[in-house]
Amino acid sequence: MTLRLLALFALPASVTAAQLPPPPEVDPRHRAYDQLLDITVRDGLVYYRAVPGSRGSLARYIASLDLPAADVARLSRDEQVALLINAYNAIVLHSVVQNYPIQARVKTFPDKSIRQLPGVYERKHRVAG
Repeated sequence: MTLRLLALFALPASVTAAQLPPPPEVDPRHRAYDQLLDITVRDGLVYYRAVPGSRGSLARYIASLDLPAADVARLSRDEQVALLINAYNAIVLHSVVQNYPIQARVKTFPDKSIRQLPGVYERKHRVAG
């Protein structure tokens, strides 16, 4: 399926102050992303300046989410929803990092908003088959 970025979900922000290994209940498929968020999110805010050092692992994580449709069908509904939400958030994070710092281009959106990036919500990404 092709995931189109249509709405902005908040990036997960329930991260402790200390960098800890992911809890055992974190799906192994999402461990790399969980660890990236553990490093780059503090007090509910993403520290975008810290993300470029992990750009490669973020891109690999996004690529790993293009599972065959048969594999996605075997996931529970909750796992499918988690996969799509994590994919959306990772793609948004990657889009921001690729264009960081965001420059104001139009007055209709806040100066440092992702909405300042032309076409960011029209790009297609392969996720979940």
